[in-house]
Amino acid sequence: MIDTNFKPSTRAYSVGAELEVRLVDKKSLEVVPLAPKILNSLSMDLRPFIHKELLESMVELVTPVCSNSKEAVQKLQELAHIVDKKAKESGACITALGTHAFEERLRDEITKDPRYISFLHELQYVLRKFLICGFHIHVGMPDLSSALRAFNFSINYLPLFLALSASSPFYNGENTGLLSFRTKIFEMLPRAGIPEYFDSFKEYVNLFVILENANMVKSIKDVWWDVRIHPDFGTVELRVCDALPDFERIELLISLFRALCLYAQSAPLEKLHHQIHKQNKWDAARHGLSGIYIQNERSLSIQEFGLETLYRMEKERVFDELGEKEKLSSLIALMHKKNIAQELIDIYKKTKDLKRVEQRGILT
Repeated sequence: MIDTNFKPSTRAYSVGAELEVRLVDKKSLEVVPLAPKILNSLSMDLRPFIHKELLESMVELVTPVCSNSKEAVQKLQELAHIVDKKAKESGACITALGTHAFEERLRDEITKDPRYISFLHELQYVLRKFLICGFHIHVGMPDLSSALRAFNFSINYLPLFLALSASSPFYNGENTGLLSFRTKIFEMLPRAGIPEYFDSFKEYVNLFVILENANMVKSIKDVWWDVRIHPDFGTVELRVCDALPDFERIELLISLFRALCLYAQSAPLEKLHHQIHKQNKWDAARHGLSGIYIQNERSLSIQEFGLETLYRMEKERVFDELGEKEKLSSLIALMHKKNIAQELIDIYKKTKDLKRVEQRGILT
């Protein structure tokens, strides 16, 4: 039976981060199935922090519980350095973009794990298109009520995080016209995408019980929503973001989600229709911060929505309370910058070379 007992975090508003990275040949930048070799070479103390993924050309970097965004990013950088060093021994390196710019098909194998093999049996061709990488943020919550408030509140802000993290405009060697094509691939899964609001945790649990009784899920991890409550970790987990090669941006996104979870405890929740959520997310994936955000009776750009959010949190001194006051000005500046996807498009316009695009994703 799925364990849905919520275990409160012993460190409220602590953070953890998970970054999926791709293993590619250093010269050709094509994917290489090096994950089994790298994982088998890890010392026992590193294995909890470097995980296997769906494909043998990917691994996931997982931080321990951290006090703040700066500490979490330092841990990610340390783990990235370790994996990159091992990859270089085989003439490879690691990249972190939402999609691979030019790979036309999976050149490696699905990781030999019963869970992944069963997914492949059920999801077929859909799963074979999953040459994608994401970035997840966990925030530790002091109790179940706080977690539910942060979960419901976060749903309205998914387009903002997607617009800020988008890094996947190219797929199968083509410019898709979207800034985040990864999210569209992910939405093909039957239990992915934007969740609904829940009035109680009992409602949340009942849904998982129904899915489990139908033999559709075996754990919380089998539901891949853009945001979810992770009861056994005592966290709310944001999953909508593309993988990113920019550690400064990663740090700011962690800080923003941490602040949002705290802000959710006092701010009113304005519920939106599910169709509005879908439209807002589409605009984020298609246009980034210049996309339209519909907020019931009014519409504004996602950039304006993000700035309004930051100014409201500044007024409530949310970042001050978390000891990250200095992040506010950097986040405001981030709202005026191009995202990684727009940088990739600019690189291709100048060079007409998809290898140069993929090079932007290299983590060093």
